[in-house]
Amino acid sequence: MSSKVVHRRPASGHVSAAIAGLALLVAIAACQRPEILKEEAAAPTNPAATLAAAQTADLAESFSEPFHGFVFLAPLAVGPGDAVTSGNLDPERRFVRLDAVGGRYTSRIVEREEPFTELLPSWNVAAPQGSSFRVDVRVGRRSEEHWSPWLLIGDWGTPVAPRYTRFEGGKVAVDVFESDEPWDRAQLRIEGTGGVGELRLHRASLAFTDDRALAARVTMARTEAWPAPVAVRVPVRSQRDEDAEIAGSVCSPTSVAMVMELNGVDVPTAQLAAEVRDPTHKIFGNWSRAVQGAFTHGVPGSLVRISSWDAVAEFLQRRMPLVASIKAGEGELAGAPYSKTAGHLLVVTGIGPAGQVMVNDPAARWPGDVRRVYRREDLERCWFESGGIAYAFDPMPARVETSFEPSAGHELQVEAE
Repeated sequence: MSSKVVHRRPASGHVSAAIAGLALLVAIAACQRPEILKEEAAAPTNPAATLAAAQTADLAESFSEPFHGFVFLAPLAVGPGDAVTSGNLDPERRFVRLDAVGGRYTSRIVEREEPFTELLPSWNVAAPQGSSFRVDVRVGRRSEEHWSPWLLIGDWGTPVAPRYTRFEGGKVAVDVFESDEPWDRAQLRIEGTGGVGELRLHRASLAFTDDRALAARVTMARTEAWPAPVAVRVPVRSQRDEDAEIAGSVCSPTSVAMVMELNGVDVPTAQLAAEVRDPTHKIFGNWSRAVQGAFTHGVPGSLVRISSWDAVAEFLQRRMPLVASIKAGEGELAGAPYSKTAGHLLVVTGIGPAGQVMVNDPAARWPGDVRRVYRREDLERCWFESGGIAYAFDPMPARVETSFEPSAGHELQVEAE
């Protein structure tokens, strides 16, 4: 189980939405069809929105997500309104270069038709050894021309101080912005804070949720038709195999390591745990750090939010098991190796013919017991009601080279601030 005690508001309050970004969407469309445990996989429901349309569209419907919203930012969508200071856009639009000290990417203003109360960002940044960066967000309302202050929502390398994470209208709860008030626009900013050379921003995204309507959406999900069976056989690991000091806290890096191994990247769980540990909050279960940590080993990914089994099936059809963030009250998850959990992560690997959900649960006492089958209704309560947060990693061969030589010069300036 994770050391990340769920920091959300009680059962009514949980995070925002999405799929993994335009780069991920393109990677999904381009990759060969996966070898899955199913004779024939159905074609994706909406395989292709064009690149231009996807740059401004909410990508949620591209993977049958009817509730949570998602917008991809850099690098493919860099354009009017985006700003790069002390950096430039790669000529092939593969990434945004930023100086390790002072390089800054500020996204365009993302406006939403529907209001949101929670904002969940994620990012993939290639950073040289010893470099650091920070990630900030702000939210606003069009009707009032009002903006919140910039709020720190993540960092990498040397922790940022001081840490401004709240104002009168909301706060950052470790890795997600939460508010009791509705907002309808947002921005994200990534800035180099130390080291030498350059950072490379390969992906950034924002996910949006109106927590006030989540319960009604989950109720609707319970009546929807169950998709055709599909599964991916993911390597198994037990977090209980790790040192006793961390074994009860590393469900997140253990789950990520299983999916990375599926994609051909075998990293010891203890090593990954040390790399993604949040030194400020002293937890291994920081969501955005988990995604960034996998990227440092060449495995791109994003945070998504799910409220539909059709969406889960589409990810699995694309050979993308989901690392799901759950919480469960006493006895709410039948067959689990724990009676309850305030915060835990496991890998959703498949769906069976009659409401069964196949998982790799790292809390099992030994690797041979990691593969389990849980019930649809239990995961709707423990996962969807808790916000449907998941890590989605690009299938092979979509690995990215994250070690590189610094570039010479800063041609191709992009709309300096």
